[in-house]
Amino acid sequence: MRKVGIVASGSTVIDAAVILNEGEEKQVKAEDLVVIENRNDNRIMAVCRTGFGSNENLRVAGFSPGIAYARLGQHPSTSKEYYAFSIDVLGEISSGSLEQNKTVIAPSSDVLLFEQEDNPMSHLGHPNGSVGYYKDHPKWIVPMIARFIPYHIGVFATTGAGKSLLTRYQIIPFLQSSSYDLITIDWKGSDYTPYFKTKLTSR
Repeated sequence: MRKVGIVASGSTVIDAAVILNEGEEKQVKAEDLVVIENRNDNRIMAVCRTGFGSNENLRVAGFSPGIAYARLGQHPSTSKEYYAFSIDVLGEISSGSLEQNKTVIAPSSDVLLFEQEDNPMSHLGHPNGSVGYYKDHPKWIVPMIARFIPYHIGVFATTGAGKSLLTRYQIIPFLQSSSYDLITIDWKGSDYTPYFKTKLTSR
């Protein structure tokens, strides 16, 4: 991992913004995973969401020398320019697993980026199976952990992205192998029904 910035003001227990070190705006991308070395004595895994840039010389609230430069097709000074990302908390890193973070993220806490050779999935707990890999990182195998089954499970993606296949061939077998019953609502009656030997019909 390498340090890519620090936490900005306005952080909470569930989200924050990271002000990037100079040059990192060319490296850090949306959906990158990071660790916040919280100055309030814990380590937090988070995901980069929305990136944004700011230059005080180009504020459109009023006329300024920067606006004058822009009108002439030129570029003003970048001395007051910075880049940042909003980051959403995934959980507190605790003894090889993620737990709910309950500690306020302190401004100016260091933010470290997981790099390709790292394995952030090792912080998610002891897996009972796996389900593919994290986007753009084939070595980051996403674990499936049985103790999280009682939590809500949602599968979201655009049409044709593979929601049905993921559910049918990965999630359902995992639930069954973990001794969980499954109620499936199959609106068309064709996605999942043929794959169950026993069907319950409401009366």
